[in-house]
Amino acid sequence: GGHIIFFQSLSLLGYCLFPLVAGALICMLNDNVIIKLIVVCITLAWSSWAAYPFMSTTVNPRRKALALFPVFLMYVFVGFLIITIN
Repeated sequence: GGHIIFFQSLSLLGYCLFPLVAGALICMLNDNVIIKLIVVCITLAWSSWAAYPFMSTTVNPRRKALALFPVFLMYVFVGFLIITIN
């Protein structure tokens, strides 16, 4: 397991969600689904890239993918909500 406390991980996930929040604000101004999809893909990659250094330093190097998968899955879910909810 890793050595990270609950509130530290909560703060980290909130910090890394900021690009998706910015993407949601952009998507609110646009009704084109293709543009929403592009914006969400870019902000999803940005959020995942921002979470990688924080999460990878707290877990065993052999378990990085195992630790990052739930975070990435949550970001994909938030991105899906941004695209579908208008």
